[in-house]
Amino acid sequence: MPHSIFGWDLPPGCSINDIPGNRPEDGYWEELFLHFLDEKRIKERKFGIKVSDEETALITKLYNDPKYSSAIDAYLQMAIEFGIEVGEKQSEEALCENKYYEEQYLQQEFEKLRLSQDIIAKIFVIIGHLKGK
Repeated sequence: MPHSIFGWDLPPGCSINDIPGNRPEDGYWEELFLHFLDEKRIKERKFGIKVSDEETALITKLYNDPKYSSAIDAYLQMAIEFGIEVGEKQSEEALCENKYYEEQYLQQEFEKLRLSQDIIAKIFVIIGHLKGK
């Protein structure tokens, strides 16, 4: 019976990449996380909050101390997750705004064609069904 590199078979449909820590998203998360602690990136920032050399040295010292590193990890993860939440909310708002302008544009174009409001309403119902709403 064939075995995986770990010496056992994985469940059907499961790959080594599904094991926590081996998934592509885990690698992306780690890369993003380490990006926050990259001293070169911090020093080269042109916009936003500037971090002094003293502050960078202090956070590096604290991060290398096992007593503080887990707390710093937790706060970094919360900050990243908050940024993701804000980005998702802004994306949803932009989609709603785009939908509004799209509907306004279509309404104007249909009116230029002199379609009745009843027909326009039916067209919007059909469009909604096509979009899965």
